[in-house]
Amino acid sequence: MKKLSELFRHLDEVTATNERKSLLANYFSSIPSEDLGWSVYVLSDKRVEAGITSRKLRELFLEKSDLQPWLFEESYHHVGDTAETVTLLVPAPGTVEPPLELYKFITEQVLPLKKKTPTEISDFFWSKWNTWDRSSIFLLNKIVTGALRIGVSFKTIVNVLADLYSLPESHVYAKLSGNWAPDINLKDFLHQMDSETLDFFPFCLAAPLEVPLEDLGEIKDWQIEWKYDGIRAQIKKTGPEVVIWTRGEEIVSEQFPELIRKFETYPSNFVLDGEIVVYKDGVLPFNQLQKRLGRKKISSQILSEFPTEFLAYDALTLGEGDLRQRPLRERRILLEKFCSDSGTLISNELFPADWKAVEDLRKVSRENIAEGLMIKNKNSTYREGRHRNFWFKYKVDPLTIDAVLVYAQSGSGRRSNLFTDYTFAVKKGEEYVTFAKAYSGLDDIEIEELDRWIRRHTEEKFGPVRSVKLEQVFEIGFEGIMESQRHKSGFAVRFPRILRWRKDKLVKDIDTVDNLAGLLKSYELS
Repeated sequence: MKKLSELFRHLDEVTATNERKSLLANYFSSIPSEDLGWSVYVLSDKRVEAGITSRKLRELFLEKSDLQPWLFEESYHHVGDTAETVTLLVPAPGTVEPPLELYKFITEQVLPLKKKTPTEISDFFWSKWNTWDRSSIFLLNKIVTGALRIGVSFKTIVNVLADLYSLPESHVYAKLSGNWAPDINLKDFLHQMDSETLDFFPFCLAAPLEVPLEDLGEIKDWQIEWKYDGIRAQIKKTGPEVVIWTRGEEIVSEQFPELIRKFETYPSNFVLDGEIVVYKDGVLPFNQLQKRLGRKKISSQILSEFPTEFLAYDALTLGEGDLRQRPLRERRILLEKFCSDSGTLISNELFPADWKAVEDLRKVSRENIAEGLMIKNKNSTYREGRHRNFWFKYKVDPLTIDAVLVYAQSGSGRRSNLFTDYTFAVKKGEEYVTFAKAYSGLDDIEIEELDRWIRRHTEEKFGPVRSVKLEQVFEIGFEGIMESQRHKSGFAVRFPRILRWRKDKLVKDIDTVDNLAGLLKSYELS
């Protein structure tokens, strides 16, 4: 625990990647084996399941603090992080350093909090807040809320461990991407590198296409598919067990019982990569799939109204064979045979004559309930993450609306002192009604310029939110649109983002709810 606190402090003092790697390597090499698993677990921003959320931490602090809630909120919106805010507001931290063994502290003191009474939990935190030094308090608060955010990526941690133990980086990535228990001997776990020990493989990801199509070379070397908008997932069958694992590192098997039943009947083991979609005589839009998500119980009515299918587009293992190092053209042949034998749906492979035909296909993506195209090198192996010249996503142009900025809120992390979260509205008669929030699309110079404008043109404050003078017009892009009773406009949009700051337009030029309705109609017809 003490060494982790020191690591956290040192990492905050350096910015160079190699220096951070060196600090991590020295730390991993110096701690006992029992601490290694827990250290990698919390450094990867995984939550220690103690039942303590950021909101709970805030409540525990305010219960015994003399601080008024409004002042805590103002402090939070300046700092941007609950754990750090509590750390800074603790009235009289002590000088005691934490215990040396991280694993003992977590397993003997933190994890048992789940079964403690509210009074016992409060006493636990205040005993640490009153006696520990501030850097150790910060570490404790971050560990229990699962948001360590040390400024190094998961990939960097993987790289350091791979170098430290002379293991292939791809194998370490694979081991740590699945479900694993932090109380294991992590070094031994990482050295168990046969494919049967892997829960799931890291996903091979596509990069946005940022070069002309012609620069990719001959079209015969590329596999073209529709890019459907569903849930990226792997389905793994080992013996009688079938498990569904998403790119968001969640096991969602219970949400799709019809898929489990379907694949349980197949005699061989396999791992398939693909997309979960709602399917009725064809793929349906993502908003239909949303009605299936997050449900603890899937009723027969839901199964009937929104039936799902797994659309396979790669075979990672079939039988006992790991296929990932074989070229895509070979994996595709094996996948086609598997899907034919098992009745599994397979992604459509398109065969355009030339790159102009590819562009023509992209233009009719929405008519095929797709976001665009996937363009995959037929010689590509299946690797983790994004790699140049492997897979590209060539998405359709977004739907767009001109809207006015109505509310602003400060961001988090390094941008907690800037207004970076924006709410936009369109016109409905003489009224302005909100329809979307956006957090991205402006560069740093624009963000700072808009932040200064917001501070000078604030109309009202609602806690951390400011309403602003209706003056700034923005072009908002999004991938899909649907009706929604939760939004004043009556519509909800998918993946909204700022495309342009329209300084050339006045508020009277913005779009209306009728324009949104028109987009919805054309979107549904497509």
